[in-house]
Amino acid sequence: MYYHHVQVFSATGKKLATIDDQVDLAAFGVAPPPQSADTADTAAAANTANTADTADTQASTAATTPGTGSGSEDGSAAPTGTSVTAPSGSSPSAPRLVVQGSPAEAAVSPDGADVYVSNYKMYGPGYRSTVNDNCKTGTEDASFVYRIDVTSLRIDQVIPVGQVPTVLTVTPDGEHLLVANWCSDDLSVIDTASGRAIQRIPLGRHPQGIAVTADSATAYVALTGDGAIAVVDLQSGSVTKRLDVGGAPNRLAIAPDGSALYATIGQRNVLAKIDLTDGTVLASLDTGREPRGLTLSPDGTAVFVANYQGNTVVKVDAATMKLLQTVGTPSRPISVFFDDATQRLWVANYTGSISVYTDA
Repeated sequence: MYYHHVQVFSATGKKLATIDDQVDLAAFGVAPPPQSADTADTAAAANTANTADTADTQASTAATTPGTGSGSEDGSAAPTGTSVTAPSGSSPSAPRLVVQGSPAEAAVSPDGADVYVSNYKMYGPGYRSTVNDNCKTGTEDASFVYRIDVTSLRIDQVIPVGQVPTVLTVTPDGEHLLVANWCSDDLSVIDTASGRAIQRIPLGRHPQGIAVTADSATAYVALTGDGAIAVVDLQSGSVTKRLDVGGAPNRLAIAPDGSALYATIGQRNVLAKIDLTDGTVLASLDTGREPRGLTLSPDGTAVFVANYQGNTVVKVDAATMKLLQTVGTPSRPISVFFDDATQRLWVANYTGSISVYTDA
């Protein structure tokens, strides 16, 4: 996020590529999203300046964050040594609108061909420089999701979504991308075939973790600000139920057999196991300080949890909810992924590192 790129690693941990997060919205045929009311004046001023300038001036605009390059927040110059992504075949002489993202979360398509990346916020003309994490509904700038082609390792789609998108996932059938929008309190539903949003489903305060049933019919979305989990019918685009779990639920995962939902609940320091037939909490386990990241082993026998403030990752027996192992991590582990082929657990640490552990 803060270094404005996506890094690509092999299964053995070898760094393969670094993908810059600057894109030319005009080349992708995407207009800047409407800003919130309190940034409309800033956006109008930036647009007026761009209109008054020539296409050559527009072509030089880009955005950086303070201290990350030679450019400025208003997009007056592109950072030295960075590249701007535009679709192949676009005209280099056309007027450009170059913006910079802040990659936050990633999701892989079921066929492994594409990776979708949410941008917590955008930098460029008309965009504010910071985000208030305690935002009220509709008070921040809308953002974009990038699609990265795994073969070429290039951004090939720029998809408008809501305000401050965080967690995202592709449905098991590969037909839809779901994006939790933290500050617009809704869920973007994207048709993956066209790369276009087809629904925006109101949810509740600060949606984050997402889990989808194997039949791609139902999504569960953690509402961190409401202490609840929304049950979403993806066909009708409506919330059919809310599971009140309290304590700021964060990440979610569904057991392979569809019988239970696992949720990290940060304010209560617990991992909860929820019966999906009636929504009752079957068991809770104290895993450590502020659990966030969550993943299941593919066979569903183990749950791995990253404790953000505890600087640990734990392994839990999924059936009995008994703690099996605790391992120390670098500061602030936030996300976890289990690679079944290598039996290795990847842990992303907020302070800027990735730790890899072999599951014994």
